Amino acid sequence: MRIVFLIVFLGINIAFGQNIKIPEITPEQKENANTIKISDFQTIEYKSYNRVNSSSKYIVLVLNEIGFNNLDLSENYNKSNRIKKLNVTIYNASGGKMKQFFKDDFKDRSLLDDSTIFSDSRLLYLDYTPIIYPFVLEYECETESVNTAFLKAWLPIANLNETVLNATLEIIKNPEFEVNLKLQKLEEFNVEKLDSAKKTIFSAKNIMAIKPEVNSDYYKELPMVKMYLNKASLEGYELNMSSWSEFGKMYYDYFIKENSTISEKTKLKLDNIISVNDSKLDKIKKIYKYVQDNTRYVSIQVGVGGWKPMDVSDVEKYGYGDCKALSNFTRSLLKAYDIESYYTVLYGGDKRKLDEEIVSMQGNHAILSVPNDDKYIFLECTSQTNPFSYLSDFTSNRNALIIKPIGSEIVKTSEYKTEKNTQETKSKVLILEDGTISGNAEIISKNIQYKNVSHLETENSKDQIEYYKDHFGHLNNLQVSNLKFKNNKEEFSFSEAFSFKAENYFEKSLNTIILPLNVLNRYSRIPLKYRNKKFSFEIEYGFIDADEIEIALPENYSITQLPEKLNLKEKFGEYNASVIFENNKLIYKRKLTIFDGVYAKEDYEAYRKFIEQISKSDNTKIIIDTK
Repeated sequence: MRIVFLIVFLGINIAFGQNIKIPEITPEQKENANTIKISDFQTIEYKSYNRVNSSSKYIVLVLNEIGFNNLDLSENYNKSNRIKKLNVTIYNASGGKMKQFFKDDFKDRSLLDDSTIFSDSRLLYLDYTPIIYPFVLEYECETESVNTAFLKAWLPIANLNETVLNATLEIIKNPEFEVNLKLQKLEEFNVEKLDSAKKTIFSAKNIMAIKPEVNSDYYKELPMVKMYLNKASLEGYELNMSSWSEFGKMYYDYFIKENSTISEKTKLKLDNIISVNDSKLDKIKKIYKYVQDNTRYVSIQVGVGGWKPMDVSDVEKYGYGDCKALSNFTRSLLKAYDIESYYTVLYGGDKRKLDEEIVSMQGNHAILSVPNDDKYIFLECTSQTNPFSYLSDFTSNRNALIIKPIGSEIVKTSEYKTEKNTQETKSKVLILEDGTISGNAEIISKNIQYKNVSHLETENSKDQIEYYKDHFGHLNNLQVSNLKFKNNKEEFSFSEAFSFKAENYFEKSLNTIILPLNVLNRYSRIPLKYRNKKFSFEIEYGFIDADEIEIALPENYSITQLPEKLNLKEKFGEYNASVIFENNKLIYKRKLTIFDGVYAKEDYEAYRKFIEQISKSDNTKIIIDTK
């Protein structure tokens, strides 16, 4: 079998006709690879400011199931984005054709999902299951779109764990206007650029497969060519993209301006809530609460590419909307009370920033910005439970585009700094001779850490107990009782108080026990070790955990030696741990600080060792004499 595999893999035709030539793959090219991109040729042609044609043809050697699952054999389309050609051909590892699929062979479905109630976008996808690995797949697609306002980007490295032998981008020039380009990390990956009168060509060769690395922002680290225009089109609307200010004016006039009027019925409801003596801030809070109580989030991807908010009247009528609709609805309610606010676009989720140097349609989420004195109040309008002005790690600490009648500006959203993102734990624990521990604890989490636990308040008791069993997984047969929560939404602070009991907590011999000191909060997420790290790494949000545990021992227990204080200090953070013994009680204190920031790849091993030391300390055990 081994000999047969080698013959097939090296390209000697056995059972099928030779249709494409497969190069010999070296061991270096296979290292860390699930797929090997043999060739990838993409062409972009802006026919005009409101028409762009794209074509793509690639041949990839798929080595295993993981590699196949990483391939995207689908294309989105709607009335504005047309698929002109779509083919897939399957070959064996020696290049013999096995199967071919044309556009009509692809399955067609709506892009509706559990959270999407309306969408005019559809998906063509190939339902194919490989019968053998390795095999070769050829993918060919041509599309035409009237939407040119979106930022198009070429990434020669489409997937991690993929070796790229050849990748080419060809931009066909239009004498009537220029396609603007922003280049990123091309020299680092030896990507070549060739300019002629009719074309600009970028070419990448022999890029070895890249292993995933924790906390790395690949969007900033990998080679990329971004393409954008000074004048562009969105669903037939002409947009001036020469500056953010000009873009913002047209965006507001097209999509926001005429969608701002609430009904008299809604106004009467608000008049019963809002007092004439309310301050501006009081009014904003009451209107935000009204939106939370009277609407719910659904995803709606129809209209102008999913970018124009649905009508305010429809939000009133149906009581739902997506992030665009609910943000604009809240804006319209505030406007009825002469409070100015601005529709705001940004990236939600991972802390990705808008590229301020490129004027284009960017972002995937909308919130609302309300001027208040010399600052902005940012409102997440899709949540029915969020505290007023709380953004969490979904939209905080990043830049956002505020759309104003006179233009637009880029600002930074609410910032949650390390020293504010705290979790304080205080606990009293009783040690029993049979190995059982019982005690009570109070945990107070603030700001970014607030999000981690505030959901507990609305969960049923079964799910609450399951959360604690999972969260304190190192405690055997954990029982939790007397749960009490306090949600201070004004300060983004959530308090948990509970009693607990666990069995077999310590190791026991005839005259001694071995007791772990850190009963509750142990840091065990040690970063992976890399032989050759390639990229910088980022800690998106810093935090502080402070713990104090009082452990009461049985009267006949004694201690002859305690561990020394531990004080660690690195650029990434600080850690302090200490324990004292008095009145037959152990008082264990621990404080962990992790600083946010982007750190050089050369610092990674020091960071990994820092976390390793913390984890080791968090698992410190002491020997106790039971005579």
